Amino acid sequence: GIPVTREDEAATADDAASIAEGIGFPVVVKMAGEDLAHKTERGGVRVDVTSSDEVRTIAGAFLSKAPRVLVAEQRRADLELIAGAFVDEQFGPCALIGLGGVWTEALGEAAVVAGPGSEVTVRRALEERPWGRLLLEGSRGRRFPVDAITDVTLRLLDVLTTHRDRIEAIEINPLFVDGDEVIAVDALVVPTP
Repeated sequence: GIPVTREDEAATADDAASIAEGIGFPVVVKMAGEDLAHKTERGGVRVDVTSSDEVRTIAGAFLSKAPRVLVAEQRRADLELIAGAFVDEQFGPCALIGLGGVWTEALGEAAVVAGPGSEVTVRRALEERPWGRLLLEGSRGRRFPVDAITDVTLRLLDVLTTHRDRIEAIEINPLFVDGDEVIAVDALVVPTP
């Protein structure tokens, strides 16, 4: 139930180009594989790819280091968020929401909600952060789709709670806010050891 970008994986450069043509340009090309949690830090993400030939070149280089590539539609964002859920030793399943993309590590803070969570508890957690109040209240006539953001956060908490025996953490980073739309651009699932 969480909106995601149109995307598909390929094992060859030609297949990657075909996927890109089907999606439409520009696209994002990423390394894909089980041990590639942080692709950006490994130089495994290229954005603004605008032609089939460019996709083939990038995919060929990535496939020399990874088993597959992911080709995804490129989206723009008014705001990037992180949304996730994790198991805390003391409180059990918890959700988190914060500024995403590069801001996640730069600011190092997110609003945390202990499960089972509700729209009220997510909003209350956001109210405790300056960026969260901006998200709730908007700025200069700009309003954000807080209900959709809250829904994604609670859905992740529900997935983790339902599959707690198999999932230790789940994270969407970034979660793009594009107008009134919220869309997951990248996700990471950490299985229970």
